[in-house]
Amino acid sequence: MRTIYGRRYWALPLTEWVRLWAGLGLPLLLIRHAVMAASVGPLRPDPKLVANQPALDAWRHDISMLYLSLLLSAFVAGQLRNSLERRRLRKAAIGV
Repeated sequence: MRTIYGRRYWALPLTEWVRLWAGLGLPLLLIRHAVMAASVGPLRPDPKLVANQPALDAWRHDISMLYLSLLLSAFVAGQLRNSLERRRLRKAAIGV
């Protein structure tokens, strides 16, 4: 998230892109893995788990929406910071 917030422009070196996507992608993969591991469990389906499947699906959706909202808020905060910085630089250049 720090990489997104700290950017003034989107021209990143390849290593930064890899770091960015790993940082944003790995938590989502780990959450998905933990939820799937908990839902698969034993080979025979557990009646309690089958009965609670809609609640589990809703929880998965909530986690995904939380993750996406965090990503979007970091993007918006970075854009706001960049616009304020550009405005400050423009005023400094005009004042010179």
